[in-house]
Amino acid sequence: MRGLISLSIVPVEQGGCLTGLSPILKTKKQIIILCVFSKVILPSIFLSVIIKFRISMKKLFFIALLFTAVSSSLFSQVKAHAVGIRLGGGDAMGAELSYQHGLSSDKRIEADLGFVSNTVYSRFRITGLYQWVWNIQGGLNWYAGAGAGIGHSSALDNSGSSKFLLDINGDLGIEYHFDVPLQLSLDLRPAFGTSGADATSLAFSARYTF
Repeated sequence: MRGLISLSIVPVEQGGCLTGLSPILKTKKQIIILCVFSKVILPSIFLSVIIKFRISMKKLFFIALLFTAVSSSLFSQVKAHAVGIRLGGGDAMGAELSYQHGLSSDKRIEADLGFVSNTVYSRFRITGLYQWVWNIQGGLNWYAGAGAGIGHSSALDNSGSSKFLLDINGDLGIEYHFDVPLQLSLDLRPAFGTSGADATSLAFSARYTF
């Protein structure tokens, strides 16, 4: 019918306001209204719900993780290997050596090794994660994962106390693969266990891919 919007899943060849919808619209005004609704009103509603119900970052992370568990994968290309450094890994580590090993086009494992020594304590931790990767566009991906970390912490004061570290980790991040063998990423990694709140980290990573 003329003037209606077809909801059949048809690719938009020329790029459009709503990829995946095939608009059969009579005027530019209708297209503008549809764009404003999808790009401004819907995100505003989502933000207002977060504010109204005071949804915390940890709750948002688990909501996203639940969504990824039930959603189907979009096409992505996970590199066979990536090695580099993860910076800003919480007050506990600060910097970690990082390695990723691709298992398939959309799945991989990651291992990170962190060590820090200052006037207060000496600490190391190894973290292992299983990750699912989804493509957004081109070299831009987002990913989610879960795993665990183990390590040891020793106090450097007169007490000489020490403790074993054991944490359960989640992971939610975004990454970009350049035409050269370089991957840059930003991820949030909540941690729950003996390390305490400082084990939760928001970190930037740079890796060489091959």
